[in-house]
Amino acid sequence: MYIFVVCVLHSFQILVLNFVFDQLSTICQSAELNPHIFSGFWDMYDPEGYSLWFCDYKYNDENTVSFVTMNKVGGFLQRMDLCRKYAFGKMLVVGSEPPFKVKGLWLFRGSEIPKFVMDEVYDMELYEWTKVDLSDEAQKERVNAMIEDQEPFEGEALLDAKCFK
Repeated sequence: MYIFVVCVLHSFQILVLNFVFDQLSTICQSAELNPHIFSGFWDMYDPEGYSLWFCDYKYNDENTVSFVTMNKVGGFLQRMDLCRKYAFGKMLVVGSEPPFKVKGLWLFRGSEIPKFVMDEVYDMELYEWTKVDLSDEAQKERVNAMIEDQEPFEGEALLDAKCFK
């Protein structure tokens, strides 16, 4: 008699990757004390195994109350918890006066945003997603500015920044 054991792995678990999310989380925490520490990210980043994405909230004109806007972002990050092993994110609330703008930077395993995230997190459709062009130095500088909480950000005050790690 033969017994077959079938082990089903999530497709992201079989990727062999050189990047460690714990290192990125450490850098993110250290960035609060030393904003230039993030420069080491580009040495760690593995473009073969990961992709970077900008997100911009589509309905910023609705963001008229600061604490409601920040709660919106907090709720989105809670719903993203299902991809904690496969993603890192930074969300910014920008502006000193309403309407406030919500912008984000996300690092996902693989070359695309995982399908299970798009299917399970209903907020994903509320954002415009743009893949970071790594050959564009201006976009790489924007990545640095977002992760380092540079203020002003794109000419506006930074109201809040949340890190998903």
